[in-house]
Order: sequence, then structure tokens, then C-alpha cells
Amino acid sequence: MGTNREGCLDPEGTGSPYDIFISMSRLLSVSLPDDLSATTDAVAAAQGRSRSEVVRDALRSYLWQEQWSQATREARARAERAGIGPEDVEGLLDELRQAG
Repeated sequence: MGTNREGCLDPEGTGSPYDIFISMSRLLSVSLPDDLSATTDAVAAAQGRSRSEVVRDALRSYLWQEQWSQATREARARAERAGIGPEDVEGLLDELRQAG
């Protein structure tokens, strides 16, 4: 028994995305300064959500931004190695629009 590409339980090993979805979670203890804890509680109360939901969403957002920043840095470095600068972007986009 394993999981398919979507992270769902795949008892028969079919790779089907329609298998049973099992959500697993892990407890993570984090210390917060008093002001951040109070702000988190205030946001949770205002949105009618739990503190855990607010923290999970904040962490997802942070991790997404970090991944985007890393991808941007890598793309910028590749463009620089290829001799492509910011001044070339508009022309490249025009070429792609005309080709597509």
C-alpha cells in the first residue's frame, strides 16, 4: 500500500487520484512572543477560526513566498548567465506573443 501523486492512500497501487484521502497531521509546538500570540488570537476571533487555522495559513503563505523567492532568484541567475537583462524582457514577451 502506498500513496498516489496527490498524496492519497492508494491501497491497490493503481495511481488513481480517486482513492481514499487520508489527512495526516503532526503536532508542532511553537513559542510566540506575547504580542504575536495576542495578535494571532485577535485575528482568529475576528475571522471565527481557531488559532491553529490562522497559524497554518500564515505558515503556508510564508512557505509559498519563500518558494516563489527562491524560484525568482534561480530564474534571475539563469537569465543573467544567458545574457538576458531586464531591458530584454519586453522584446522576449513580444516574440512569444507573436509566435503563439
